[in-house]
Amino acid sequence: MLIVVVLLILFLLLGMPVAFALGISGFVFFIQQSTLPFTMPVQLIISQTQNFPLLAIPMFIFAGNLLNNTGITTRLMKLSSALVGHKLRLALCSVPLWVGFRARLLLMPLWSHVSWGQT
Repeated sequence: MLIVVVLLILFLLLGMPVAFALGISGFVFFIQQSTLPFTMPVQLIISQTQNFPLLAIPMFIFAGNLLNNTGITTRLMKLSSALVGHKLRLALCSVPLWVGFRARLLLMPLWSHVSWGQT
């Protein structure tokens, strides 16, 4: 266990990213333990990829980047600013944006049944 802690501190002092330092030092721990099977680290990694609440975090970040890069957020902020005025812009603009996003989420199941003119 001491070797793992020393490796972790060494990697962090050398400037390695925290995720890689933790991953390599954790993998060294599994290799160091002779009682654990070698398939255990692979099974743990695969089981963590099936954790759907943790998968929502990178997807949320991706959605935010997508909205920013396409310019949708600036248009939504302009619309919201036009609705509420210019005083306390950020605080008041977030309310109509939240209402719009929430209404879209609530109405999404209803939109799936509309044919939109397709035959």
